[in-house]
Amino acid sequence: MPKINSKNLIPIIIISFVLISSNIGGLYIYALDEAKNSVCAIEMMDRGDLIVPTFNDSLRTDKPPLHYYFMQLGYFLFGVNAFAARFFSVIMGVLTILVTWWGAQRYYGDRAALYTAIALMASLHFTLQFHMAVPDPYLVFLLTLGFITFYVNYKEDKPVYLIISYLSFGLGTLAKGPIAIALPGLAILLFLILVKKLNWNYIKNLKIYWALAVLVLVVAPWYILVAIKTDGQWINDFFLKHNVGRYTDPMEGHGAIFLVTPFIALTGMIPFSIFIFQSIKYSWGQRKNKDLGLYALVISLTIILFFSFSSTKLPNYTVPAYPLLALLIGRYLDFLQDNFKKVKLSIKTSLWIYVFIAMALPAGIYFWLIEDPVLMHLKNLSIYFLILPIGAWMALILIYFSQYKGMILSLALSWIVISLLFFYVIFPKIDNYNPIAQILPVIEPGQQIVAYKFYNPPFSFYIRKHIPVLNSADELQHYLSNNHSGYVLTRKELENEIIQLEGLTKIAEAKDIFEPPTSVVFEFK
Repeated sequence: MPKINSKNLIPIIIISFVLISSNIGGLYIYALDEAKNSVCAIEMMDRGDLIVPTFNDSLRTDKPPLHYYFMQLGYFLFGVNAFAARFFSVIMGVLTILVTWWGAQRYYGDRAALYTAIALMASLHFTLQFHMAVPDPYLVFLLTLGFITFYVNYKEDKPVYLIISYLSFGLGTLAKGPIAIALPGLAILLFLILVKKLNWNYIKNLKIYWALAVLVLVVAPWYILVAIKTDGQWINDFFLKHNVGRYTDPMEGHGAIFLVTPFIALTGMIPFSIFIFQSIKYSWGQRKNKDLGLYALVISLTIILFFSFSSTKLPNYTVPAYPLLALLIGRYLDFLQDNFKKVKLSIKTSLWIYVFIAMALPAGIYFWLIEDPVLMHLKNLSIYFLILPIGAWMALILIYFSQYKGMILSLALSWIVISLLFFYVIFPKIDNYNPIAQILPVIEPGQQIVAYKFYNPPFSFYIRKHIPVLNSADELQHYLSNNHSGYVLTRKELENEIIQLEGLTKIAEAKDIFEPPTSVVFEFK
């Protein structure tokens, strides 16, 4: 097997870290999941509790605790802030790229590995996912590590990699639950059936008792303890509501048709997903070799199809497939470099399609911004995205002059530049109009704060105190009568229920960005 090429390794680490960490401390913790996960880690840390997750002092049953532990370590190292909450998500992203690159280099060589890493680094959606203080970055890294090391054992019969694989999948259940076992189990089973390896002798070599040991020693203790401490409520809600329920019924308005999931995967891996169909065809054509390409093809398609059948569909669901798709793309790009004259028409066709997509993006973003009354004055931000059609046209022109490496560089650089601009320039301007940025300045620190029926969860991250939630006007009136001053958080559609209460004065409101609700704050004295 080839040695690790340190010449490529160092630049990949540096570029990956710069991209994925770009401005992680300069953007508000605002997204619903980010806020709840970040606050949950704070509350567990403040209580010195490693077992029971809570948000606003109420049991949170959405996710297991692995990411909470890493966030707490981030808070310990850097203080309680957005940078700390997201720091280890960034580390997971860099490690995901490195593991994927290492797998490609081990079986396809330095050039294919470099193209594989470039395909991931150029994906804005991939970079975005690892910017967030949520469990998905940890799951994606652990699944990627588990898949790659399982394949190394399959190919080379090295049990140490099998142990790493089982540990990775096991830890994945502490990141996001049984999906970290069920999904790899299904994908690997399909691969073994396809390569006709599903026989008793090979199953014995898999040493399933090692996997059972991981479950008993690594996974089970926390699940048992949380079941005991919550009288089974956490287990019941997590498995029935947040696993079975999300798969069988659309939750939180995130239902969609079957084709949405593969569409997200295609658009999420732009720009190099323009070659995904050729990459799949090429790997399938090499299936007799039973190599990493076939393995990556089966795993990635299984992940995409699995979530296509899920009733709840979210953009982050497809991200575990991205490293495997990058392996397919990287290998095909390596093949193209030596054979691109034979398939030049196919490359040109893909590039022409991409040119039209890239030209449509600035216009699409412009019209999207003007449709939002809060953001319409930022419509000129769409000008930045003209970098993409410029990069697309340059790539097309370069391929007509047989400049293959120039084409790759043009595609990658245009998206890398957009990623940096997105996190440092474009999104910060949008982020300044979220309700947290608009309302926090009018709230005097140290004052009493209460919520009426609903409030925006990011307030808990920045206010750092329990926010009582009152569910009737009578309750709120009683609260106001017994407290001298403070603030009431709620939503605009509810303000008519309380606006007549004595002592309340509306002082601010701000519409959520990307969502319909409007947050409102009242002051009482």
